[in-house]
Amino acid sequence: MQMIDCNSKAVTDAKPRVRSKSEEKRTAILAAASDLFLAQGFDDVNMVAVAESAGVSKQTVYSHFGSKDELFSAAIDVRCQKFQLIDMLEDLERPMKETLTGLAHQFDALINSYEGLRIYGICAANNVNPGNDSHISELFWQAGPAKVMEAITDYFTAQQDAGRISLDNPKFAGQQFLFMLQAEENMRRVIGLGVDTNTEQQDEYLCSCVELFCRGYGIE
Repeated sequence: MQMIDCNSKAVTDAKPRVRSKSEEKRTAILAAASDLFLAQGFDDVNMVAVAESAGVSKQTVYSHFGSKDELFSAAIDVRCQKFQLIDMLEDLERPMKETLTGLAHQFDALINSYEGLRIYGICAANNVNPGNDSHISELFWQAGPAKVMEAITDYFTAQQDAGRISLDNPKFAGQQFLFMLQAEENMRRVIGLGVDTNTEQQDEYLCSCVELFCRGYGIE
């Protein structure tokens, strides 16, 4: 699915910041860990394998991330940052409908991406049997969905404080908006069914969600 580019004008005269060797190693570790977690799940990945894949020592991995839990959370956070959901919600002066339209497309791209579907599957599979440790799901929730939910709640709260929207409960409004975006396409992907990808139809659905939400809350 083609995603809306909210920052289409590139800055060509700015020089990219040079990363330090420590930053480069951290980036390599996160990339290696992300690939391994996605391919093998949580339990079958260890810090030695991450170090070998990243081309660094095990001590270097531990100097950046104190535990596998911390590394997993950071890997989830980096994957989510790629879709810039939270960044979109920081501009309070941009028209709300425009922000919500961009957010809808980026959120749809995230939940239907290979990464999003794979991590969801890993968490779900880990909790199939009663008594299984649910801490992997908790790590995922806190590193990804919880941050997005907090950001959209803060966004609606700030817009309400500015007099641009009237809400009884900003958190509920955020949940209503995000979860109505999880339509048939996402459900079919989650349970492993084929999807007849129709970008135009999906785009129309997402725009209809934005229109419905905006009408319901009186957003111009």
